[in-house]
This record gives sequence, C-alpha cells and structure tokens, in this order.
Amino acid sequence: MDDAMEDLVQPRCRDCRVVMRTCPAEWLCPSCGWTIPIDQSISPPVFTGPSIWGG
Repeated sequence: MDDAMEDLVQPRCRDCRVVMRTCPAEWLCPSCGWTIPIDQSISPPVFTGPSIWGG
C-alpha cells in the first residue's frame, strides 16, 4: 500500500509480515513474538473541530 492511508492501518511484523495484534501497551506479532511499544507508534489525529450541524 503506497498511499496516505498506510499510516492508519495496523502494523505488520518486520520479519514475517504478519498483521500485528494489540496487547496492553504494545503491538505483538502472533507468529514470531516481536513487539512494538504503543507509545512509539503514530496514532491517527482526533478531530476536535465543530460538527457540520454547528455543535
């Protein structure tokens, strides 16, 4: 995937390319056990502006 949506998907393992799963405070590869601490990952921005209905 080579577009802007790539940053918003679950990460894949660097070694076996399996989709990683969320565990408390980290991403975990179910195949090889490699982990990424969640505080190092980039989370998508949260919209805090007004709604289209003015609220």
